Amino acid sequence: MLNRSLQVKGRILTGANADDSYTFLDLTHPIWSRSPTDPRVPSLSEGANSTKLHGHCVWPLSIPIPKVVSIPTGDAPQLFHLPETFLERHAGASIQYDLTVRISRGKLRSDSQ
Repeated sequence: MLNRSLQVKGRILTGANADDSYTFLDLTHPIWSRSPTDPRVPSLSEGANSTKLHGHCVWPLSIPIPKVVSIPTGDAPQLFHLPETFLERHAGASIQYDLTVRISRGKLRSDSQ
């Protein structure tokens, strides 16, 4: 199934390994899907109006990002404001946000990010 989606991920990094991070924000926003029942972001491009894309397609995007996130702490989750990106050379931790567009093309073609 040909799909396009956008992912926003926020992480606290405390080391160089993949296990040395905590994801506090993970949002996925659909952009386009071949299936007519899946949600689509409207596009003014003529090539995006059918179940098969063709030509040059453009999607104006607006992603709602929450001001607070719920993080489990002890007995019950607590709400925290989203931190700003933080990277300090001698600090033991940093805050990183990633924005990824995923394009899956089908069984015989490799996916793109």
